[in-house]
Amino acid sequence: MKQTKRSVLKFVTLCLFFLMLFYAFFTAIKSTSQSHFNIPEDRKVYILPTRAPVPSPTPDPVTSFREDRKEQFSAISAILTELANNPSASSDLRALSQEKLMEHEENERMTLLIETALQGMGYPDAVCAVHSKTASVFLASSINENEGQLLSDLIREWTGLPASSIRLIQTP
Repeated sequence: MKQTKRSVLKFVTLCLFFLMLFYAFFTAIKSTSQSHFNIPEDRKVYILPTRAPVPSPTPDPVTSFREDRKEQFSAISAILTELANNPSASSDLRALSQEKLMEHEENERMTLLIETALQGMGYPDAVCAVHSKTASVFLASSINENEGQLLSDLIREWTGLPASSIRLIQTP
């Protein structure tokens, strides 16, 4: 029995010894792994609260659309002109490209005519698209039925298009 008590005492002592060893080992690892988080006071960075930056104004969508459309009109005109003046192209292709160029330039002329006239009438955000003998006019301001009829009649007179080919679209 004396032997059993002694072996139990040795076992408990050994267990305590190993527990202290593990504790010392993990404490050492923990302190070294977190040592880079202990920033000296003179090197700490303090972030001061500031106001949020004011967002830059977004470009006007009507102006952006008109600029993009102008670039597209120029590119299409350049391509059609090049085809029309290409001596190595067949005569049918040159004739077709000349016809399409004239149609394209007429659409561009009518588009700019309608927009300019509507701007002069007090609709500065009106955008127009003329294609295949139809005119679509997008109005940013709301109009009543009488104003719509007046605008449709004026666009019909300016362009020579039938009333059925003119669409007035109100955008919110």
